[in-house]
Amino acid sequence: MDRENALYPGQRQAIFRAWEIALAEKRNDENLKTRISEQLDKMVKDSEEDIDLLETARTWYRRLRMKEKQKEIDAMILELDPAGKTARQIAFEALFTGRDPQKRADAAMAFLRKYPDADNGQKSSVISLLTRANRIEDALEVLAEIPRPNGNLYNTIAWALIEKKQDLEKGVELAEQAIAFLRDPSPESKPSYYSAYYWNETNRSSLGYALDTYAYGLYQLGRREEARDAYAEAFALTKGNNPDINQRYVECCLELGDTERALGVVREAIESGNSSDALLKLGKKAFAAVNDTEKGFDAFVAEAKAKAVEHFRKELMENRINQPAPRFTAVNAAGETIDLNKLKGKIVVLDFWATWCGPCKAAFPYVQKVYEQYRTNPDVVILAVNTWESTKGEKRKKAVNAFIKKNKYTFPVIFDESGIVDAYGVEGIPTQFYIDRNGVIQFKEVGFKGPSMAEQMSMMIEMLLNGEAFLSK
Repeated sequence: MDRENALYPGQRQAIFRAWEIALAEKRNDENLKTRISEQLDKMVKDSEEDIDLLETARTWYRRLRMKEKQKEIDAMILELDPAGKTARQIAFEALFTGRDPQKRADAAMAFLRKYPDADNGQKSSVISLLTRANRIEDALEVLAEIPRPNGNLYNTIAWALIEKKQDLEKGVELAEQAIAFLRDPSPESKPSYYSAYYWNETNRSSLGYALDTYAYGLYQLGRREEARDAYAEAFALTKGNNPDINQRYVECCLELGDTERALGVVREAIESGNSSDALLKLGKKAFAAVNDTEKGFDAFVAEAKAKAVEHFRKELMENRINQPAPRFTAVNAAGETIDLNKLKGKIVVLDFWATWCGPCKAAFPYVQKVYEQYRTNPDVVILAVNTWESTKGEKRKKAVNAFIKKNKYTFPVIFDESGIVDAYGVEGIPTQFYIDRNGVIQFKEVGFKGPSMAEQMSMMIEMLLNGEAFLSK
């Protein structure tokens, strides 16, 4: 990086590009971040009235998570160009700092009055803020200003009305509009960085959720047969991956006496690993109605679960990593050093997470359940790797330990302070890695998969404990 700067001292873009490359290689290198910050400080000091540089510096300080420096740059930008695009962005970001829904909604409306030329993305976020504050009329007013809005915006408002039983008729009407937009999405609304496949998959899933909203509204209005048809399409489009949709679909079928269909949905949900305790209770009811007895239901569930296990095992074998796990040392909550190399001979699960990550926190009760299952097994080690926090040092450790204590989690936590997350190529959290006795990564799981998570974690651990033939030797 220094060589690049020396070769092109006057060419900022070359310098910024060098920083990009360096950070891509060492995202968590604090020394690197300090060096970048120092060079950025000098650039700003030498060109305090260069608005283009200040806007770039703002982006970099934000990326480096240097909030105080970013605030200093914000003040400079607001003084130089109070009506500019970046000033508008600063005001927009301020909408999300408070916690009171009504105050945030008031601030959002004031923002639009001050910046009527706000872009559609900003208006979409304002609609979400207004909806959370139950300011439905205001949300609809803003929605009307967007030429061809995303159908998800209609669905957001529709769900709020239907879930709270506030205005079912209006909610159903808005859900219908959401469905119409999502069935025929505007090509112009496709983000440039989306592949055609990902764009189509996103729209398919969104349409499924809009149909679920529509069906739920129809169900509560007593239009059960229409609701069942909408649920059937929602179930197909979401591929049965949402336990809540599955449950509502089965409830609707049972209300109509369509017990065979209800039982079929339950079977598919179990086989795909997307059942829940509530769904199994409904399944027992459907099974009894179809067979005139509950006897045999446990065998029915066991057979479906066996297929789920077979399907999951097949996926694991097809997608196994089979690559050496990068070595590391890290400090745990007690201040002890954990050395991965010294854990060779054991099964190690690494779960990368952060306190701000919603899916990480949703997954933790299941991680805790699995930890308790294997707590006394000396051959299994589960480590929650804390990373990507905005705070540093002791302040970070104190906050993380407080979070763990508050939620009564007992699994071990280690702190990534040396770029472990980069060494493992983590792109999003939560991400789990399953390492066999030979120090080889066999499985990788990204995201929170719902209630089936605990069973799937246990299955992967058992496969590694058993040393199945396809694993490393």
